[in-house]
Amino acid sequence: MANKFFGYLKIIQQKLGIFNKNNTKREEFIYFAKNDHFLSDVELSFYKVLQQVIGYRTIICPKVSLKDLFCEKRKDGNKNTAYRSQIGRERIDFLLCTKDTFKLLCGIELYNTSNQRKDYIERNNFVEQIFESADLPLVRFPIKLSYTFNEITEKLSKVKGFFDVVVPICEKCGSPTILHILTRGDSKGHLFYGCSNHPECKRSWQGLAITLF
Repeated sequence: MANKFFGYLKIIQQKLGIFNKNNTKREEFIYFAKNDHFLSDVELSFYKVLQQVIGYRTIICPKVSLKDLFCEKRKDGNKNTAYRSQIGRERIDFLLCTKDTFKLLCGIELYNTSNQRKDYIERNNFVEQIFESADLPLVRFPIKLSYTFNEITEKLSKVKGFFDVVVPICEKCGSPTILHILTRGDSKGHLFYGCSNHPECKRSWQGLAITLF
């Protein structure tokens, strides 16, 4: 009977936020553990190819909340309150920023082409409208197990002025360049840009004074 009484007492203490010195709030979190990986397999696959496309001039920020990207242009009472609430719940998979100033360049989302649920479609439309109203490009890629350099390059190249900021353009043929890392020889670890139109175009040059290893 006494054990049952103290059991009820403990529940009441927890509800009221009352803890003795031997019963701290840390007990509330004993059912939480860290995730093994920050990115899913699909997100990681996309990230690795995206890094090849944009090189090291641009920062890739994964899983960014919309509330950190957008602010209100004007106060509009109840309508803004509803929008703020939804914006606070949404995030995008990747955000690209300039390396020096973290200026916003482009949002990227991976979407499920087979999901035709009404709430999913409405959510995607809402996010697209927010980006459009703020004049920030949003590029979507279908969810799949692997991605190619060319398909990511093709979509990002449609963003006005994007490659003028993030990667050099080949002076010979006008194609975007790819950042490579030398893995052998005296220049091991140095970075250089090569034309993505290789082998048709063999233009390459030392683009960054960075040594990775």
